[in-house]
Amino acid sequence: MPTLDWIGKNAVVGHHKEVPYRLLKCDKEFSAGEAGEGNLLIEGDNLHALKALLPYYGGKVKCIYVDPPYNTGNESWIYNDNVNSPEIRRWLGHVVGKEAEDLSRHDKWLCMMYPRLVLLRQFLQEDGVAFISIDDNELTNLRLITEEIFGAGNVLATLVWEKGKKGDAKFFSVNHEYILVVVRNKAKLIELKTKWRRHKAGADKVLAHYAELRKKNDGKHDLIREEIMKWYRALPKDDPAKAHKHYNWSDDRGLYFADNFHGPDDGRENRPRYDISHPLTKNRAKNLQPAGDGKKLAPFKHRPKFRLESTLGQTRKQFPAARVTFSRLIQNRFQACFTKTVAPRLWKSKVFLAKVLSSFQKTRKSSRS
Repeated sequence: MPTLDWIGKNAVVGHHKEVPYRLLKCDKEFSAGEAGEGNLLIEGDNLHALKALLPYYGGKVKCIYVDPPYNTGNESWIYNDNVNSPEIRRWLGHVVGKEAEDLSRHDKWLCMMYPRLVLLRQFLQEDGVAFISIDDNELTNLRLITEEIFGAGNVLATLVWEKGKKGDAKFFSVNHEYILVVVRNKAKLIELKTKWRRHKAGADKVLAHYAELRKKNDGKHDLIREEIMKWYRALPKDDPAKAHKHYNWSDDRGLYFADNFHGPDDGRENRPRYDISHPLTKNRAKNLQPAGDGKKLAPFKHRPKFRLESTLGQTRKQFPAARVTFSRLIQNRFQACFTKTVAPRLWKSKVFLAKVLSSFQKTRKSSRS
């Protein structure tokens, strides 16, 4: 695995071992709450604080958030780690400058971060996770040293966080930062079948009411929909459950909303349905799925075609008299792509759309002539 090298690396790789353990002293003047609640606010050098907490919380922490200096050159941070290295001692007490002023600014940042990340890893339990905020100044360096410390397979993702709409950059308006997500042991997360999901406010209330209606109406989905719509309308405007009012259709698998790709054919006339032909045999494909009552079979709608036509809504307005011809061109193009094993995602390609329009215009000209 490729590794990153910088000035002072050899001196800081084992520096966390040289930092002595310390005792924490309680300052009652600035304390609040009960002593046994387990909440701590620690003032001091974070490297020393980490080493002091390690005997108590090593291998026990579920989640850590880190907000290090971004090393923009405007933060006035000072490297002060007492590392036994002549080249590093020259940095002590000096503010880290900007790119053109301080040629070793990235080396200093890496020397500061490395021992702290090593200790943070020791705090995490086997399925623990750390979130580290950063921006473009040190994102690449941070990624490389976290891969070295945690293991490349334990760096889960680089999240993009939008920080605001305003920007004053000369070239591009950079309105985002990053959050690097690393774990102690990814294999443990997989073993535990860990899933991180955001809980939807009000969803439990809706599902509980739906379960009551389903039991009351003996699974008759028309009656369930009628009653759940009345229930939604009666909810106060500020009730979180009201935000899920589009979930009013149901089948044997549960609630869904009308535009959901997983929803069965609900019988509405304005819902698109398309028959498609197999690209090789030319036979019509029988895409079927259980209908709402779970007994009959209803044709499954051609979802990609629907998505494609929704994307091309303006185009169809430009050529309203040629819907059939235009749809046929799209279907032929799909079959050609499918036969050549080209992914259907080409439908979303601007190049492909331009080719379709060009072919359509040529067809119109030839039919007129």
